[in-house]
Amino acid sequence: MAYIYLLICLVLGAVSGIIYDLLFLIRRLICRNERNKIALYKRGIIFLLDIGYFAFCIFLLIFAGVKFNFPNFRAYMFIGFFIGFLLYFKSLHLILAIFITKVYNKVIKKGGGKCPNKRKIA
Repeated sequence: MAYIYLLICLVLGAVSGIIYDLLFLIRRLICRNERNKIALYKRGIIFLLDIGYFAFCIFLLIFAGVKFNFPNFRAYMFIGFFIGFLLYFKSLHLILAIFITKVYNKVIKKGGGKCPNKRKIA
């Protein structure tokens, strides 16, 4: 029965990786190209997204524990969750990153790659 719990935790880890990618995309949309100078309110939004992600992971593990009637929370369940997350990042994440990069490049090239709000001062 422990193998089934481990498999469930692996799948939950992969699901958490997908959610992390979605939140990372939101983070990149908020911060765009401001790597060094991020406004304080943007840092607050990023902090809230990170806290929300970890709260979601905890909720996901507790929900699975109740739904699938886990006996107790064991170390191998946490390890399975973490390994599932790593497996996602080493496989499916790379495929999605290539796809998102291609879509992003097409959008930028189609739009001219310029931000419409910025004006040149002569």
